Amino acid sequence: MADALGITASIIAVVQISTAVVDYVLAYKDASEDQARLVAQLGATTGILTTLKNFIDAQGEQEWLQTSASLFVQSGPIDQFNATLKVIADKIISSNIKLQDTISNLTWPLKMDQIQIFKRELRAITKDKIQQLKWPFREKKVAELVRSLEWQLSLFTLALQNDST
Repeated sequence: MADALGITASIIAVVQISTAVVDYVLAYKDASEDQARLVAQLGATTGILTTLKNFIDAQGEQEWLQTSASLFVQSGPIDQFNATLKVIADKIISSNIKLQDTISNLTWPLKMDQIQIFKRELRAITKDKIQQLKWPFREKKVAELVRSLEWQLSLFTLALQNDST
């Protein structure tokens, strides 16, 4: 079973990436409904992950946290959430050449030092420049991403419920 400290560190990394992606998505001016749906689902998923992290921190090393630990298996729910974040980030990055050149050497899932680079580069692009970019997602793709995030949110919520009973 994965240790609580490792799980907590993984959750912190995913939450930081998600927060950076949300900040960037919010900067677009012409994507109101799609943008709102995507941000709401990212926020809900990030919120439950933060709750899960706090719960794991409070419990420490206990065997009955097996459900939460199972979220971190290879190709498991956390990896799937990272993959969803990568799809969103890649689409945003591909719509901005400067960001694309700077971040092209990062590998997913991002490590803590790479998260700092990612966040710094997102901040370096002014909101004015972001607002000039066209929203890179079509409604169908946003619906697909939201469904994926809803599924991941359900898995995280079930793990938290199972481990807290």
